[in-house]
Amino acid sequence: MRKRSRGFTLVDSMIGFLILAIGALAFCATVPVVSRSHHMADEQTKAVQIAQWQIEQVRQAGFLNLTFERLYPLGLVDDWDGDGPMKFTNAPVVQAGRFSPSAQLRKGTGELEIVDQGSDIREIRVTVRWTSPAGKDRSVELTTLVGKDT
Repeated sequence: MRKRSRGFTLVDSMIGFLILAIGALAFCATVPVVSRSHHMADEQTKAVQIAQWQIEQVRQAGFLNLTFERLYPLGLVDDWDGDGPMKFTNAPVVQAGRFSPSAQLRKGTGELEIVDQGSDIREIRVTVRWTSPAGKDRSVELTTLVGKDT
């Protein structure tokens, strides 16, 4: 004669519940890590976009206008004392919300350096710096070259 299955026992139910609880805890443990990673990637993306936008704006000014005296009235750099790289914390009013390091990133600032690489070429180096929610300093640096218009 065959034994009849009695269905799930209390032990089977408890083992199933234990497996479910362990799975739920593992899932809950990954949520903060995923959230933090997403936030860090979002900050990095914003910083790269700001640096790209700044480079494009400076490139549009043209080779002969790559000086503080020409870039300041355009709102592309902040007031500068002539020492170190030029700074930019706010974008011109047209795009202020989207491309201002100070508006988009915690303690966000930008630096712009223009270096002569010869009589017909200048290097534009843009660095965007910010502080992560964990208090760590972060930065992105983009560089391009601009040739003299003939």
